[in-house]
Amino acid sequence: MTSPSTYRRWVGLLLILAIVEVIYVFVVSAGKMVGWPTYMGYYDLLAEGFRSGHLYLPIRPSPMLLAQPDPYADSSIPYWAPDISLYGNHFFFYWGPFPALVLAAVKSLFHIRKSVGDQYPVFGLLSVYAISATILIDKMTRRLVVSPPFYLVAAGLLAVTLGCPALHLLASTSVYMVAVIGAQAFLMLGAVFAADCVFEAQARAPRAWRLAATGVAWVIAAACRMSCSVAMGLLVVLTVAAVAYQRSPESRGLALAARWRHALRAALWLGAPIVVGFFFLLLYNRLRFDSWFDTGLGRQLTTWKFTFAPRYFVANIYTYLFRRFSLSCAFPYLVVPYLPRLAGPLPPWLPLQRGYMVPEPIIGLLVAAPITWLIPAAIRGTVRSIRQLAGGGTGATAIQAWYGLAFLIMGTVTMLAPLGLYMATMRYEMDGAPGALLLSVFGVWVLYAQTGASVRARRVVASLCVALAAVTIVIGLLLGYQGYTGHFAQWNPQLSAALERSLSFCRQPGH
Repeated sequence: MTSPSTYRRWVGLLLILAIVEVIYVFVVSAGKMVGWPTYMGYYDLLAEGFRSGHLYLPIRPSPMLLAQPDPYADSSIPYWAPDISLYGNHFFFYWGPFPALVLAAVKSLFHIRKSVGDQYPVFGLLSVYAISATILIDKMTRRLVVSPPFYLVAAGLLAVTLGCPALHLLASTSVYMVAVIGAQAFLMLGAVFAADCVFEAQARAPRAWRLAATGVAWVIAAACRMSCSVAMGLLVVLTVAAVAYQRSPESRGLALAARWRHALRAALWLGAPIVVGFFFLLLYNRLRFDSWFDTGLGRQLTTWKFTFAPRYFVANIYTYLFRRFSLSCAFPYLVVPYLPRLAGPLPPWLPLQRGYMVPEPIIGLLVAAPITWLIPAAIRGTVRSIRQLAGGGTGATAIQAWYGLAFLIMGTVTMLAPLGLYMATMRYEMDGAPGALLLSVFGVWVLYAQTGASVRARRVVASLCVALAAVTIVIGLLLGYQGYTGHFAQWNPQLSAALERSLSFCRQPGH
């Protein structure tokens, strides 16, 4: 029978999730709630290709493009289809196929004939992200040694689901956002199942279906955005190690061979879906480009050729962490402009690297999401848990270490590819922001637990955490109002004018 406290907690979580979903609809629709604006419909093209029984897009390259000596050269720009990959006589995508497979299935099931804009996959995947975050944070809260009060849980959940840059991407829906949000949604869903496996391993071997579900979710993440594969591999190793450790503590008298047996079982059930999934992803490449490892990225028709180099790491780390916004007395107060095709303002000690640029809006995560200031507390708590495990700790200590390490991987390793690119932009920040925000919430729990039994100290810590979460949420909402292209001003000018007129502290030209 469900206890009254459990019932109240679930009602509260569902209410928070409902509020988040309403905000998502409000943002994606530019305040209209219906008639969502369409920026791009690229994934619908791929879905229609799948429904027609082939892997290429149902649009034909121009004969003039195919007749060019080098169709990828800038001289062929008039005949390009922007950001689409060309091979042979067909157009393809380099983005992952999973969202298009789902879209094709939905259109076939419900007999949808009209084109479906990318805003619908973005919204659906962001909803998966929000639901997964709700379950993950709630279970983490109940499994740690000291459970924080519900208002702290609510503040952390809202910061993760509404914090930068999720709403900014929702206000600029396109194929790029589908891929990156899809990857993060399924990385987080896999983390829900993985955390259950580690928790269950205290008492019994984790259920096979739960291990397999973890692998399925994580390989789907790769089928949305291949760049998350390294992080996925580390998460697999971490989860298998944690399961084996939980199942085989020395106090239970199990030999080293038993540890390896538990680890092998977990690795087989978790890894089998990943191996199968990657085989089909490689086969997908082979059928399209006659190469197992060619994703089409190098065949992209664009003047911004993807360039990865270690020399961009320092500038990108600075940009993704510390890039500032300008303040205005007019709503929405935060100005995040497009910049010239340069790196924009970099500190004097950071020389501009050849080819580096930040032409699109970007705010550093430490600036846009102040709750991330608590990450050092999370890292310190994780290190302490690992040291306790080295001394023979089990149970909640191992679970706490898994949460800390998993979130650290999701917030750092997922950014390896964007950090080496020649440019920085808000959508790439989404590769690491969810993990960083989860790690921040974990830091809230660590700080709260460290206050001991002192009521005053806990109130001070809780007030600080709520304040940081509140600022994170407000900035996320203001960025969602703008998007990449002035979302509300473009699609709902009446509401935009009313908001700017009533919420501005001054009048500026154009308002």
